[in-house]
Amino acid sequence: MGKHSQPRRQKCAEKKYTQSEVNRMLRESTEAVAKHNAYTTVASCALALHRIHGFGQTRILRVLDEMDRLAFEAFSFEEIRQELLNETGINISRLWEEKNDG
Repeated sequence: MGKHSQPRRQKCAEKKYTQSEVNRMLRESTEAVAKHNAYTTVASCALALHRIHGFGQTRILRVLDEMDRLAFEAFSFEEIRQELLNETGINISRLWEEKNDG
């Protein structure tokens, strides 16, 4: 069995990576997953606004601008979560727990 017929996973396992390379790959992977999750969440929100409330491009863009402003101004998720609870009575953490536990 020649070197070129080895499975890719085995080839990767044989390569020696420096700690710096591992840290870089981990950081890049984490950033890619975070970006994917953020884009999926925002796109889902925009599509839901369109499907449920008939929002068109102008209103969706206004909502996305406000979401961006809120995220930029907030110090943390906890701050946004608390404002949502105070202003609407929605406990987003509890909703997520109920949906995922249940």
